[in-house]
Amino acid sequence: MPTENIPNRPWANMFNILACPTDVFEAVVSAPANLGNWRLPTLLAAFAAILFIQSGPLKPTLYFPTAAPTLDAAPALIAGYWPILSCLTVLAAAFGGSLCSAFALWFIGRVILRVRFRWLKALEIAGLSATATVLG
Repeated sequence: MPTENIPNRPWANMFNILACPTDVFEAVVSAPANLGNWRLPTLLAAFAAILFIQSGPLKPTLYFPTAAPTLDAAPALIAGYWPILSCLTVLAAAFGGSLCSAFALWFIGRVILRVRFRWLKALEIAGLSATATVLG
């Protein structure tokens, strides 16, 4: 598939990266920077991880060995904050992972391979590669 036939749209790149990654990478490198190419796959990976976490049985439980019931609001607050904190943590980890992966890719290309390219292009490639993790 020639690179000029691949549109530089985030959804098209996300689906095509699974079928023909080389063509997508060549199209992304030759096109102007598109920040949607890394934001959309990163959000999709974070959303899949949030669904996995929220649907699983791994939720914090508190054990209070006292026989008498207490009016302490701490267990209810912790149980109420768990979904919000886990979602924010997963979102921060997804974006942090994309940024760190892009830096590692850029650093290896710049220092070891001695190839000059912009960090935003490495960010696009790292973000599009995260599409494969959603299937996992």
